[in-house]
Amino acid sequence: MSIIIGKPGGGLLNLSLLTGFIIQPYLNGVKAGNAFDNTGTFLNLRLFPGSTDKYVLTFPITDVYDRLEITTGGLAGVLGSLQVYDIKRKLAKPRTLIDPIAEDARAICQGETTTFSVNNPQACTEYKWYDAETGGNLLHTGENYTPPSSLLAGDYSYYVQGSRTYCVTGISERLRVKLKVNPLPPLDVPGITICSGATAALAVSNSDIAQYTYNWYTTANGVTPVNTGATYATPALNTNTTYYVEAINTLTGCKNAGGRKAVLVNVKSIAVVNPIIGVNTICAGTTTTLSNDNPLGIWSTSNAAIATIDATGKVTTVAAGNTVISYTVADDATYCGKKVDFNLTVNPQPDLTLGPDASICEGLTTTRITYTNPVFNPITYSISWVGNLLPAVLNQALPANEITITIPSTTPVAVYQGALTIKNANGCERTIPFNFRVKLVPHKPTVSIN
Repeated sequence: MSIIIGKPGGGLLNLSLLTGFIIQPYLNGVKAGNAFDNTGTFLNLRLFPGSTDKYVLTFPITDVYDRLEITTGGLAGVLGSLQVYDIKRKLAKPRTLIDPIAEDARAICQGETTTFSVNNPQACTEYKWYDAETGGNLLHTGENYTPPSSLLAGDYSYYVQGSRTYCVTGISERLRVKLKVNPLPPLDVPGITICSGATAALAVSNSDIAQYTYNWYTTANGVTPVNTGATYATPALNTNTTYYVEAINTLTGCKNAGGRKAVLVNVKSIAVVNPIIGVNTICAGTTTTLSNDNPLGIWSTSNAAIATIDATGKVTTVAAGNTVISYTVADDATYCGKKVDFNLTVNPQPDLTLGPDASICEGLTTTRITYTNPVFNPITYSISWVGNLLPAVLNQALPANEITITIPSTTPVAVYQGALTIKNANGCERTIPFNFRVKLVPHKPTVSIN
């Protein structure tokens, strides 16, 4: 209801001066609700536009009525009397909150929606929602309006207006309501492939821990996160495992689109590579062949100065020492690669320096070969002869400094080629060639005396 009033003779007017000014609605001659006076909660008095002494008094009447009774008796002496210029029924401005002064401003997350409702609906009144304060597009007709959930992030304003087209035609002021649609946090977490028994390091791509909180779960509907942060190190895994992560804006509470994101950890089995087969102790100057029952691996050595190995597994020693021979099967689409190691010890060969070639006179049976500088502990010796022309000697204890050679007394005069083989406690041996000469003994001269 709108009443234009004024103070006779002009002057300022306020609600405190309206003591005794009473408005009583009636319906069919019976009071319709309580009377209004200057203490009413929703009475509003403002200066009439363009005037200096006329005022507009507005107040809402919620009860149905057909007439008003205005009583001015008992006005404060300072006021004396009032002039009433106009009385007009005015359609109440809609409001969506109980407090008519408060602004209805809401915030939601992208993909959500909310419903604005007229809190003071009037009988016989139609409510229309627009996208502009004046004119604009009609969005909805009804006391409630729910914006579409497909709105992009941004700020939106809607306006609701009441209209009545029955016995009294009227259009209310439009009420503005605000809607802020907050954007959803971005979330991209790539899956990862690991080998059985390893841990996975999961990480949010382009994370922003200052703005977002990242929660990790072991199930899609888990309650307590197993970790909070942009990264998560899983325990050791032996089977494919799916984790779930969500991003939450710490200011708005909005979560990433689509709910928790599933992150797959693909766990590959480790290739079956059995131990290397072969001897693990050999002598310098020798070769050996190692093998493995998986045909797809590659051989390698940790120290090629000790021993080398070729693609077939053949080991060739270079010097005494220790090295590790490895057999590696590489990763493929199904299995993780595996490497097995084989510790190889290369023992040194014994050695010594022979003295001058030995010789013996025809008809004698024993002589000696001298030697010096024995190294790597030679402990036995053997002697063989080219063509087996002289008796061989097998695995005899090596005496100090010299070796005795025994031959038949009938051994013909000649130079014989021999081979001295010495061996140490590790079974490593070395063969040293030498020459042995059986010298002619001059015949006794025959003297004839005539």
